[in-house]
Parts: sequence; structure tokens; C-alpha cells
Amino acid sequence: MWVDELCMILRYLKIVHPLGTHILQTVRAAHIISTLTWLFLLATVITYVTLSLLSQKPSSPVPLSLSCDALHSKLLSAVYKVIHSCSVFVFLLVFVSLVFFYHSTSRCLSEAQKRQPASSRYFHLL
Repeated sequence: MWVDELCMILRYLKIVHPLGTHILQTVRAAHIISTLTWLFLLATVITYVTLSLLSQKPSSPVPLSLSCDALHSKLLSAVYKVIHSCSVFVFLLVFVSLVFFYHSTSRCLSEAQKRQPASSRYFHLL
């Protein structure tokens, strides 16, 4: 998800500011963003798995009608809800920003196309 976001931002920057170079367009920035993304994901997974293992309820016969939530502690359920709420927030943030950048890019390209003289828009074949 973040990769799509970053690609869209870079496209936007190249179209809106074609001669400028932004700090996000460097190899070092790409490595940093990639590393931070993986560290964040690993930290989330490690936290969830650790809490799941440490707060596991003793095994007892569970009726088939119950869901897996019956096996989780209250703390693990709270962490689970927080992780899912943050995931929804991040998804919506990325989605809205992608729509914004696509709209801004298409508007900028449309304006650039309108500024071109009519003769340069078409190729004349002899």
C-alpha cells in the first residue's frame, strides 16, 4: 500500500515539478522508507503474536458455536481492535491521497496540453 502511495507521489512531483529533484526521489530515501515499513510491520506482528502466546487461556473444551474471540484475552482483543482500526485508517489515508494525486496529476497534464499550440499537438505526415 505504501509503495503505491510513494510511486504516486513521485509521479506527481515529476509532472508538477519536472526540473526539480525531491528528497523522496533518492535511493537512500527509498531504502529508509522500505526499512521503516518492514520494521513497523514486524513490530506489529511480533507484538500481536507475543501477546497471543503470553495471554493464551488454558485449553478447555470450546463449543463449536463460539468464535476464536472466546480464546483471546481482553488485552489481546483490545490490541487486535487497535491494529484493525489503524489498518483501516492507513488504508483510507492512502486511498484519499491516491485520489488527490491522480486528480492533481491529470489536471496538471490537462492544463499543460491546453497550453501547447495547436500545430504541435499533431504530427503531420507527408
